Amino acid sequence: YPYNNIIIFILYVVISLLITYPLILQLKTSIYGIGHDNLGWLTSNFLQLKIWSENLDPEHVNYLAFPNGIDQTRNIYMYTHEILNTSLLAITKHPIISYNIYFIIKLILAGYCMYQLSYYLSKDRTLSFIIGSCFAYSPYLLNMSKAYGGSFITFSLPIVVLYIFKTIK
Repeated sequence: YPYNNIIIFILYVVISLLITYPLILQLKTSIYGIGHDNLGWLTSNFLQLKIWSENLDPEHVNYLAFPNGIDQTRNIYMYTHEILNTSLLAITKHPIISYNIYFIIKLILAGYCMYQLSYYLSKDRTLSFIIGSCFAYSPYLLNMSKAYGGSFITFSLPIVVLYIFKTIK
C-alpha cells in the first residue's frame, strides 16, 4: 500500500497530541513539563525575539549579565534543534507556542524515525509501529522531556543509525 508511511506518520501525530493533551488547547499559556531547562529555552526564545526586533548583535547581548553583557561567540550550539526551534520561533513569533510545537514535533519524529529504523531491519510494519511507539512514548523519555524539554532530543538517534546501516549496505 503506497500510503503506509503517511498513515503511520498521522498515527504518530494523533498519539503525540493525545499524550500531551491538553497542551494542544493551551499552546499560548502552558509549557509541557516542570520548571527546569524548558524555562531556559523560553528565556532564549524571548531573547531571540528581542534580538530580531531590535537588530542586535546576537553574539554580544547586554540583556544577559546586564550592563556589560556576555560574549557568546564561544558557545556551542546543538544545531539540530537550534534550527528547528529558531524556524518555529520565526514563524509563530511567540516563544511559548514555538516551544510547545517543537516539543510535539520532537515526539512525532522520535516515533516515526524509530519506525523507519525498525522497519528497515524487520520489514514488519506492525512490529515497527509498536517499537516506534515504545521508543517515543516510553515513561523514561517522557519524564526526561518534562525536565529537559527541548534539549532532550531522541529523534536523531534512530535516523542516524538507519543511515549508517544504509551506508554500510
